[in-house]
Amino acid sequence: MPQMGRKKSMFFKTLNDMFIIKEIKSIEYESFVRFGPEYFKYMKDTYELGNQTCLAKVLGIYQPNGRREIQHNLMVMENLNFGRTISHEYNLKGPLLTRFITTTIGDGVEEVMLGPKFFKEMNNSPVYFSKISKYNLQSVVKNDIDFLDVIIRTRT
Repeated sequence: MPQMGRKKSMFFKTLNDMFIIKEIKSIEYESFVRFGPEYFKYMKDTYELGNQTCLAKVLGIYQPNGRREIQHNLMVMENLNFGRTISHEYNLKGPLLTRFITTTIGDGVEEVMLGPKFFKEMNNSPVYFSKISKYNLQSVVKNDIDFLDVIIRTRT
C-alpha cells in the first residue's frame, strides 16, 4: 500500500520492511544521475575502509519507460528504521512550519514531533555520549559533510 510523504510523493516499503521505494522529482533524478557515480564510490570506499557514514544507502534510481504522462522516477534505498523499535521520532530538517507531520506505521498513527520539542526534551532528559562515541559521531558527520561539500562545489 503506498504512503504519501510530506511533499505528496509516494513511497512504498518492501514486504520485509528492509527497503523503501520512494517517488522522486525529475530534478532529484537528474541530480542523482550526475553525482551518483561519486556517491557510490564514496559509499564503496567507506565500506572497504571500515568507516561509517550517516548517509542513507541508495541502491539505485529508476525511470520507468512508458507513457510520459504517468512517469514516476523512483529511488530504492535502505529503510533506516528496519529492525529497530522507535520510541520517538523528530523532524529536524526543513522550515519550522512544516516540521509537524504524522506518519502511518502499521495500523496505528505515530506522531513525528517538531525539532523544537526535541531540543526541549534534550534539556529535560539529555542523551549522554562517551567521549569516544562523541568523537566517532563527529568524525563520521564531518566526513559526510566534506563529501557532500565537494559534490555541491563541483556541480554548481
